[in-house]
Amino acid sequence: MATSLVIQLARFGDLVQTKRLVASLTSRPGDEVCLVVDHSLRELAKLLYPHVGVYSIQAHGGGHVQDSTFVRKMIASCTELRALDADCVYNLNFSGLNMALSSLFDPGIVRGYRLEQGQWRKDAWAHMGFRLASRRQSSPLNLVDLWAGYARDPIDPAKVNPPATAHGGGIGVVLAGRDPRRSLDTRTLALLTSAALERVGHGPIVLLGTRAESRMARDLQSLLRPAVAREVSDLTGRTHWQGLMEHVQKLDLLLTPDTGTMHLAAHLGVPVMAFFLASAWCHETGPYGKGHVVVQSVQECAPCKEGHRCPHQVCCVASFASRSLLRYVSGRSIRDWPRDLALYASGFDRLGSVFHVLAGDDLARDERAALRELVTIHNHLKTLLDHPASDDLLKRLYREKDWMVHASGTVC
Repeated sequence: MATSLVIQLARFGDLVQTKRLVASLTSRPGDEVCLVVDHSLRELAKLLYPHVGVYSIQAHGGGHVQDSTFVRKMIASCTELRALDADCVYNLNFSGLNMALSSLFDPGIVRGYRLEQGQWRKDAWAHMGFRLASRRQSSPLNLVDLWAGYARDPIDPAKVNPPATAHGGGIGVVLAGRDPRRSLDTRTLALLTSAALERVGHGPIVLLGTRAESRMARDLQSLLRPAVAREVSDLTGRTHWQGLMEHVQKLDLLLTPDTGTMHLAAHLGVPVMAFFLASAWCHETGPYGKGHVVVQSVQECAPCKEGHRCPHQVCCVASFASRSLLRYVSGRSIRDWPRDLALYASGFDRLGSVFHVLAGDDLARDERAALRELVTIHNHLKTLLDHPASDDLLKRLYREKDWMVHASGTVC
């Protein structure tokens, strides 16, 4: 029996997006799988992965090396992890704490990112992932599939999440994501919420968010027609992890920006209609599973760099209030689609998640398809190339030293 340890120290959505990797590891008969997360996500991790041993450390805020209590707890956590005697470690985040934790183990068993002889190292698959995403418009891999690629023989992508189907419990509306620039303004969200009620045909309309979005929830309700506002149930700041899962899994449809709740809905097989703008890009972090749709901003500057000031005053938000989009959201036919939006439907190929354009332009579609084919061949899932591959695309796949120097590490 082998023991695999997955270190996932990022946030809510990233934890859910680790599912294909975790499911691939737990599918091996007799093997044990353990998962390390931030303390704040420990209970969620247990709900998502009930057959996995969950450990937690303080990865997000509040700790300092001069705080003796913090140091003692961190030492205890490290001692506990070292005692697992893992056979393979999947270290998924490029951060100082992840590098420090990797030093608890023999570098030869660490996939992803590791500290080796004092140097920060990435293994070949991680390097390839960075290169493939260097031109984000044609970025070919969903993050779920990138992380799953660390495992030998990842499970069939269609088996990761259930197909999305309506569950009878109305509409969920996620008010905002962690980055305000990637979220819709309240007035636009009110228009989309009203349109979605026409599509679904009944309430309730469940508002989801943290306590910080409570003011936004009140503002949203004030912008709705009285008949629509009467359908609203405001749960902002009122749900723990178990409660959030219980509410989301009842929904017919979830309206959301790129958020952890979006990934949770996909995990539960709840249909997602997502609105991606600014730095959010559905080909990288779109909802995983069949039956979801994403309305993606395709401005010339999209996707922009997270954290960089927008020189265009986030003009990409404007088209999300267009009549043609509201018409589609309400359940009617697509007509006069905005040029700066693309409508995508989620699906699969042998490599993993793929989004097919239903309306609008996808100018990088052919380049992305060629890169997906190259990665599929690299992963021994096919042998022949159907799309032409330029020298530039091939250089994004491999570095010269990939051919010259044997990569350290193991394939687990």
